[in-house]
Amino acid sequence: PGESFRWSPAANVTGVQRAFKVSVRDRSSLASDKVVTILVEVTGSNAAPTMVAGPVTITGGKQREPKKITYNELKTLLNPQDTDSENITFVATSITYGTMMKGGVQLLPYTGSLTNDAAINNKIGFGEEVVFLPDSTTSGTPEIIRVRAYDGAVYSAEVVVRLELQTVYQTPTLTSVNDFTGLTQAQDYSFTYENLRDKSVSFASPDETPTARLKFKVKSIPATSGKLYRITSALGDPVVTEELNTTSIIAPADRLLWSPVASAYGRVIGFTTTAIFEHPLTGGVTFQESVQAVPVYFNLARVNTPPQFANAGTKITGAYEDVPYILTYDKLLSNYPGTDTESGALTYMIQTLPNDGVYKKLSGSSVSPAITVGNLPLALLPGEAILWTPPANFSGDKEIFTAKLRDNDNAVSTETKSIVVQVTGVNDLPEYAANYYKLPGTSKNFSGGQVITWAQVAAAIPATDQESDAISYRIESVGSGTLRLGEFNNGVAITAGLPEAMPRLVQNGGNGTTTVEKLNWTPPLNATGEFLVMTVRACDPTGCALSTREAKIQITGDNTAPTLANTDIKLGLDNGFTNAGTNQNSPLQITYETLRVASGANDSDLTPVSFRIYTLESGKLAVTTFNGTT
Repeated sequence: PGESFRWSPAANVTGVQRAFKVSVRDRSSLASDKVVTILVEVTGSNAAPTMVAGPVTITGGKQREPKKITYNELKTLLNPQDTDSENITFVATSITYGTMMKGGVQLLPYTGSLTNDAAINNKIGFGEEVVFLPDSTTSGTPEIIRVRAYDGAVYSAEVVVRLELQTVYQTPTLTSVNDFTGLTQAQDYSFTYENLRDKSVSFASPDETPTARLKFKVKSIPATSGKLYRITSALGDPVVTEELNTTSIIAPADRLLWSPVASAYGRVIGFTTTAIFEHPLTGGVTFQESVQAVPVYFNLARVNTPPQFANAGTKITGAYEDVPYILTYDKLLSNYPGTDTESGALTYMIQTLPNDGVYKKLSGSSVSPAITVGNLPLALLPGEAILWTPPANFSGDKEIFTAKLRDNDNAVSTETKSIVVQVTGVNDLPEYAANYYKLPGTSKNFSGGQVITWAQVAAAIPATDQESDAISYRIESVGSGTLRLGEFNNGVAITAGLPEAMPRLVQNGGNGTTTVEKLNWTPPLNATGEFLVMTVRACDPTGCALSTREAKIQITGDNTAPTLANTDIKLGLDNGFTNAGTNQNSPLQITYETLRVASGANDSDLTPVSFRIYTLESGKLAVTTFNGTT
């Protein structure tokens, strides 16, 4: 108390000036909670404030983001000058492209007379700041405010203030796409960008303009569903397409074609897509894309397609001559496969059967009676089989039946396939005829031996072979006489041995050792009647008959009586014997050989002779036999 201040205004200022601020204190130096500004009205001649001509630009703004603007920023840009006042306030006279807030109060443009003072919500004073809220679509460098400098009495000229708003692109949205309907299985479907957009739900972006429209980006195309194409040819021209992939963009004016796989029907996902907005390079990116890819479905009415055979087929192997063969469904499917666009198991429908062979159907543990033409057409299902007995002795390729394919909707293939089985031959052993005969006869002691040919044996022991293979006769054993290889009686004599090692009589091509075309047989000396020459077995190149046959021959001829050269025989030295007869009362040992030589006994048939004692003239006679008995 008792003190005073002297305040001197700045040079040349007039009007209300902000002089200083004060608070109050007590003796304990406790200050008031408020600070007040001391305003001093300075009278005198007032010069109008001035600013740059403008427009000026505030930088650092972003689209759809608030921008703080301080008094000092404006002062720096506008450079206000007033020769008689430092207390400059900025008065907004126009606000565009958004809203400007000062604290919790909206800053409004002053539209009153320039001779009046503007309201507080029209001014930006020293130390204050405002926040500009741009409209959502505003970007670039728009004019946001016009201001005048105000010194409390006079306004300056109006200056335009712009704000640089960097474009901030928003993420577009796409929540779903309604199904395409009215399609038919296995038929292509064409549509346009506009068709796809019309079916899209929440397909939007605040950045979209009539000249910068949203697009679709393909994210996936399931190969099991079909393919997606862009039609590149002009309307009315033959359709030319390019296949799309997971990097393809669908743009306005695009015409598209979706080609489903033949087997697809029902609600089928054709592709997935996102919404995309392309823009100039901003912040390192050139587009904004919706977050989640959504599926695009096509509803296809089912149309059953008849099945068909996949290829010409491959003949079935594994069957053998005269052996029943089981033809399974799986084997038939493997060698004569079928295809069906609707998938599912196929049925083989047997259409015709040949008039030979026996057929039965196996289903689980049951066996059907023999199948006849009256059972046709006959269905063969998965898990079933045909038991086929080939015609007797058949080998080679055989059409066992014809068949068509049938699907689960009873559609039948147009093609009828001939099912062929390869039957591997199994050798049939030679078989003998019911009757057999003797070899051509010969005569007793025939000079040079009897020649026996293959033809003679074949005529005597007829044999046949199912495969018409050449038949040979293997010599199992020799009966009587001597049997030699070749036609001459000086050939190698055949002796007993292992059956596999015994020689064979062949029709031609003999090698002279293991195979011969002729044999020579020398019968027993002076033999007549029926004799066993040999035992034979008919063979083909692979095997031999299960049984043997005897080759016999008839020998004809008369027996000549033996002769004696001497009638009375004296056993003594004068007869050429080394010993005289015998001594008195001593027995004489007389051998067969002594009698033969002494008597001159002979047989023109060359058979051994024997001596028969007719009468005993004197003494006693004891005969010692060959086994030692007397």
